[in-house]
Amino acid sequence: MRTGITTLKMKISHKHLSSFRDPSGYIFVDEGMVYRRVNASYFDKFTKLNDSGLYHKLAQAGDLITHEIIEHNESYLIIKPEQLGLITYPYEWSFSQIKDAALLTLRVHLNALDHDMILKDATAFNVQFHHGKPVFIDTLSFDFYQEGDPWVAYGQFCRHFLAPLLLMKYIAPDLNKLQVSYLDGVPLETASRMLPLKTHFSPFIKTNIHMHAKAFAKHKDTFETDKKPHLAKKTHQNIVTNLMQLHPGSETDL
Repeated sequence: MRTGITTLKMKISHKHLSSFRDPSGYIFVDEGMVYRRVNASYFDKFTKLNDSGLYHKLAQAGDLITHEIIEHNESYLIIKPEQLGLITYPYEWSFSQIKDAALLTLRVHLNALDHDMILKDATAFNVQFHHGKPVFIDTLSFDFYQEGDPWVAYGQFCRHFLAPLLLMKYIAPDLNKLQVSYLDGVPLETASRMLPLKTHFSPFIKTNIHMHAKAFAKHKDTFETDKKPHLAKKTHQNIVTNLMQLHPGSETDL
């Protein structure tokens, strides 16, 4: 982690409503500028993000919002991310914007795996559009990867990205508005019921939506708990790569 940071005195306001669930830190606004507080509990992961080269790679590619560390002490550090202009929400996005945001999330996760890290969540609210392209904005979404770990955010990715995209393609282009009611993504059981019969004959959709929905309904009391299956890293990467069939020109071209 960088040292020798000049400490600036600022009033740390109450956390922004969008940060209410994250124990690692939160965003706040001071004199019209957006800042992010990083709690001490996240220091080791923040250090890994920077020292592993992951932050530099993602920021250089324009996939992760850049930031400047402006205050650092034993209890917390403050970073000032590159300031965004217009803030938009997934239920306002077009089909192509949701797809671009989905592909960005998968790309960030694959790069994280290459640096022995992982995205611990995959909500669409972690993406904004900046200078005409999607950028990942949650610097605190990165966690350590341990050999054998599955992707704990797989279900969230399917709810936030895959389900809305498929509903927009097969049912109606305005079904992204469902995310107004389902802020944690469209339930897979709901998406599975709504999608037409022919989608059951697509291995990609059957696996990631229909079978996934059944598995969740059957094991929802223990789903995504501490009892997680062992998953070899190569298999993990293959699963994420398979999800990138969302890309234009692929077999599943959405």
